[in-house]
Amino acid sequence: MAYFDFDFRDANKQHLHNLVPSLLTQLSASSGPCCNVLSDLYLDHNEGKNQPSEGNLAKCLKEMLTLPTTDQHPTYLIIDTLDESPNTSRIPSPRKRVLRLVKELVELQLPNLCICVTSRPEIDIQAVLEPLTSRQVSLHDQSGQKKDIEDYVKSVVYSNSEPIMRRWRTEDMELVIEVLSERADGMFRWIFCQLETLQHCLPPSVRHTLDELPESLDETYKCILREIKKPNWDHACHLLQCLVVAIRPLRVSELAEVLALDFDDKEGIPKLKLNWRWEDQEQALLASCSSLIAIVESDESRVVQFSHFSVKEFLTSDRLGTSS
Repeated sequence: MAYFDFDFRDANKQHLHNLVPSLLTQLSASSGPCCNVLSDLYLDHNEGKNQPSEGNLAKCLKEMLTLPTTDQHPTYLIIDTLDESPNTSRIPSPRKRVLRLVKELVELQLPNLCICVTSRPEIDIQAVLEPLTSRQVSLHDQSGQKKDIEDYVKSVVYSNSEPIMRRWRTEDMELVIEVLSERADGMFRWIFCQLETLQHCLPPSVRHTLDELPESLDETYKCILREIKKPNWDHACHLLQCLVVAIRPLRVSELAEVLALDFDDKEGIPKLKLNWRWEDQEQALLASCSSLIAIVESDESRVVQFSHFSVKEFLTSDRLGTSS
């Protein structure tokens, strides 16, 4: 079995040239014949001094999968969260390259090859994968998924770490669990955002807040944007714009520098104001962008990222562009 998880937060887990080497390495680690195929690729490229092309890597993978086996054990390839591979305007996009490889592997018609791909139902992904298989599973309709969501909500509501929630009446706690579980429609991210709001609710306002919950993730993000304090609007806009177009994860110190720029200078050129720099940079960033961003540890430095893949999608979508 070989497993690969596409991850929008990690630039090294988004492309075909990340996927295939990972699969090759995992298959080689559990099979001598596969290891020999990889060794041949290594020797053919000047003992690793030359970088193999995507085509050569894909060819190597196909050679491994078509090796004659005496035990006839199946090989499982699991490609997780494919929708987090970028679907950019490049031709072909990183996601299209991955989809093309999946299609080629299925068309090999290998009896011992099993491929599992997980993704949100994006149109471009459905268009390629649906003709290739008759077996589709929607997690939204699975009782296990619904039970997981209910258990997650219970764990938060009854957690002793939330001081305000501890003051809620038992019937209100149960109502929150029931309402969120019923309306989640399989979306953990929607649940997470609603609990972020509810955890600040004093006991008398719990039921009213439940009645006012946004219906969708889009509506949730619109609410979050509207809740950003007006004096922070320009700051938030500049910070989110930088995150959207960044070609690599930005360190806290790098993104916080945007808050020290005067974009309204009379000459029309942003000017750095040293006395505008914040002492607590993390607090400044989180205060400006609410729950749309998160700060995490990466390679021994603190970096800023969107709190979820869907945040970046929403901010760059036509849906936001046409919204009031």
